Amino acid sequence: MVFNVGLIGLGYWGKHYIRIINSNNNVNLQCICDLNENALQEYKHLNINSYTDYNDMIKNENLNAIVIVTIAKTHYNIILDVLKYNIKIFVEKPYTINHNLCLKLNNLINDKNSIMVGHTYLFNKKIEYIKNIIDKKSLNIRTIDFDWCCYGPIRKDTTPIFDLAVHPLSILLYIFPNNIVDKINCIKSDSGNTYFVQFKFNEIIVQMNISWSSPGKCRTMTLNTDEMKIVFDDVSNTYPIKIYNIDNPNYDSFGPNIIHSDGNIMIPQIENSEPLTEQFNHWVDTIFNDTQCISDNIFGTKVVKISEDIEKNCLYLSGNNCGLHECAFNR
Repeated sequence: MVFNVGLIGLGYWGKHYIRIINSNNNVNLQCICDLNENALQEYKHLNINSYTDYNDMIKNENLNAIVIVTIAKTHYNIILDVLKYNIKIFVEKPYTINHNLCLKLNNLINDKNSIMVGHTYLFNKKIEYIKNIIDKKSLNIRTIDFDWCCYGPIRKDTTPIFDLAVHPLSILLYIFPNNIVDKINCIKSDSGNTYFVQFKFNEIIVQMNISWSSPGKCRTMTLNTDEMKIVFDDVSNTYPIKIYNIDNPNYDSFGPNIIHSDGNIMIPQIENSEPLTEQFNHWVDTIFNDTQCISDNIFGTKVVKISEDIEKNCLYLSGNNCGLHECAFNR
């Protein structure tokens, strides 16, 4: 059986999903949709039906699933409409930009119209390695620091929290699924382009530097125990993970293919794969084999709730309340 898939959204990520869908033998890209007719013309060579109205697309096509790759503020209305057709849904992060909207959608979900939210770092082999090491060695993580920055684009439809911080938040919830966020403190620049966030995650202190105004792209996570430091750098093509130890470690206990550097520094060699493809294949597997989705609507709702709580507990550097919500620096 092959699933017929329709794609909504032909922006930056849409073109990647066209490639990924066409590379999976279990699905068939049957049609595409975008408000921009010029974008549709770019994919005329695919010889598939194209639409400017996704409702027309779903009514006219025999679809089993929909992939939604549009800007965040449109997610709720599109998902709300698509749910009426009882077909499977994949939507890029964030699920919505409002926790209450997530809850409204969740009340409409059943086995026929289940939702997966695209939190791509859950399918990054380096993050999976870190999670396995923490679980295997029962590491007592004390602090986690994130630097998640870029030089634009400055977006008008969302904030750096809902654009960038959702990635670190999804990583935290994936590695520590039972932990709870508490005692949020947040300051942001007067431009609203940079956030400095701190909160407790059970007994772990988490700090996040989230910015659209950095001189360059940065995607790093540093996890600290009393004995070691694990550094994840998703921009690095050479050493995406480094493990620093105070004492001489047992290298074998950190898995095969470990490079020893300066005695107490380890660099694991991890299989390369494209997280976006792994993520899509996971969604297809949950549909065909009824396996558990690790990034379902409930997971996506949790990420949105924490993101919203950060916004609500944020002050401008000048001391004014944040623009999206009335808030106080300390809850």
